[in-house]
Amino acid sequence: MKNTNSSFPHFFFDSKPVYFAFPDNVLDYDCSSCGAKCCRGHGFAASMDRELPGLLTRFPELAYTAIRHSGNWTQFFNLPGNCFLLDGGHSCSIENQLGKTMKPGVCRAFPFNNISSSDNLLIIAPHFLCPLNLTQNNSGLSHKGSHAEIFQELLETGILANHSMHNKLCINEPIDSFLNKEVILRDICTQNIGHQNFSSSISGLSCDKTAHNLSISRAERLMGLDRCKKLPAEMTDDFLLALAPMFSISFSDLPVLGRLKALALTESLLRTIFALNNNTLSLQGLAITFDHVASIIHLFTCEHTQLPDRANTSPNTTSLKLLNLKDPQISMAAAIVIRLIQRGVPPLEALEEAVPPEMPIVNRMVLFQALGRHLKRYWHEQTESVSSPTTEIHNLGPHASSILPVPPCD
Repeated sequence: MKNTNSSFPHFFFDSKPVYFAFPDNVLDYDCSSCGAKCCRGHGFAASMDRELPGLLTRFPELAYTAIRHSGNWTQFFNLPGNCFLLDGGHSCSIENQLGKTMKPGVCRAFPFNNISSSDNLLIIAPHFLCPLNLTQNNSGLSHKGSHAEIFQELLETGILANHSMHNKLCINEPIDSFLNKEVILRDICTQNIGHQNFSSSISGLSCDKTAHNLSISRAERLMGLDRCKKLPAEMTDDFLLALAPMFSISFSDLPVLGRLKALALTESLLRTIFALNNNTLSLQGLAITFDHVASIIHLFTCEHTQLPDRANTSPNTTSLKLLNLKDPQISMAAAIVIRLIQRGVPPLEALEEAVPPEMPIVNRMVLFQALGRHLKRYWHEQTESVSSPTTEIHNLGPHASSILPVPPCD
């Protein structure tokens, strides 16, 4: 990545830098207009030290909805149609009667409570269960998306200290190096909202534009994106600039040039998908769609070749069994890809060799989805063993993102 002036994170918790993977003062939301989506069927968690004693005093029946303890937090369930504590006006009874400081911590910090961590870094990302808006105003005026205000809220709720509520980061470079590059990316994206297109913002950060563009062209040809209608870039540029820092964290196991390629390919694929219906275009829609295609993008932009080469074992009886592919054409291509990667061929080159020209795009996408999910899971198992709390996160309430901003390590 080209050297660019950056504002290194100035938020710290327990001596760890805290990085916000989205632009400052650019994201906003309006609770009154969404119908309380975060309060319906997702449950919540409350701190046993901070708010829970007061909640149980005021709402003793709440005790009967407890599920389990997780660290110093208690998890509660609620109904798909309504939280038990949501009043008729779609507002929180706790906040109305006791004040915001008594709300369960995950509810109070939502939607900026999607937290990922390593031993030396905390990353904060938004949760796209919330239909966040782009304010088109990054002049420094205070919005709900203010990093300083969110950080203070997170400190007061105690969520930063509760590691059972964090996703785990997989980073394959020194933390300082990784963080500095991500801050540069975020700052450039923030500056370019409303001023520069997404494609040139990302390619401009690459130290080798020729190689960057060539890799993207190869991937687009293989997916058929070079022949598809796309949504005009000006309709998606600002949305993608706001989302790019969070998307980049999803590829934290890749080197920086791989992350830049992943972002460029993300743009191409999302603009193609949203050409189906641009009325669905929003920050939330793009983020959720990204969640569905992130493993494909990772497959096309990674350089991993560490797969076990079991000389006496056919890939049809090992990896392919896990892929559960029924179509013989797709199964054959998958077998070739896995065998080539076992022999040290980079994934993109293996895909180019394995996918026959006559394979329909729909079959290709099924193949890429299956390979992407399976190989990404395997590659992460080869990193330092870290237990991911994903299962508990989904039970703690509306803070486990509809997109996971980092790849789980297990």
